[in-house]
Amino acid sequence: MSTSPVNPFSPTSAVPYSHADDSTEMRGFTKAILIVFLVFGILGIFGSLAGIVQLAISVIGAASLEGQTPDPNVPNVNLNVFPGAVAVQIAMQIFGLILSVAMVVAGSIGLKQKMLGLNLLRWTAIGLVVFKICEQVLAVVVSFGVYDQVKKQTLDKLTQNPNPPPFDVGALMNVFLYVALGFGILWAVGLIIFYVIAYLHAGNPEVRAKFQ
Repeated sequence: MSTSPVNPFSPTSAVPYSHADDSTEMRGFTKAILIVFLVFGILGIFGSLAGIVQLAISVIGAASLEGQTPDPNVPNVNLNVFPGAVAVQIAMQIFGLILSVAMVVAGSIGLKQKMLGLNLLRWTAIGLVVFKICEQVLAVVVSFGVYDQVKKQTLDKLTQNPNPPPFDVGALMNVFLYVALGFGILWAVGLIIFYVIAYLHAGNPEVRAKFQ
């Protein structure tokens, strides 16, 4: 007498097969890292392109205004807070663009469980850690350089105002600067931690065993 397929004592139905039980199935955490790389890479491409365009417009605008009388209502800011600062920023944006493309490629190939995607993710993660450290140091240096110019011009203009504000504008500007830099540094540290975790996870032998 044959056993019914729904009989719990049937050997074939006691442990129903699930695709998730397959030893080659990618784990959810691995897939999540790959998806984050893919999404961050797409956002990074647009962000880097926007940064390059913005810097180019600033350079062209500064060159077109050279020799003209500056608008007293608009701060006259020199982006070259140190020699070659604009060139370094453009180079960083291009480097970020390359890393963002690598993130998209690593995420796309990795989601297909290809070892190439996993290896590319590890190398890209190393590059991103270095990039984020350099980017944050550059951001702090440039921010202070630009801020000093804006603050000086703003305070100079206020001294000529017969009705100055009843609060310390310089102190308020300092607060805004340090809060903005603080959030930027925290975000950079969070990303660096994520990239380190991604690098270590992608090197785990159990994870790599699920990739071809």
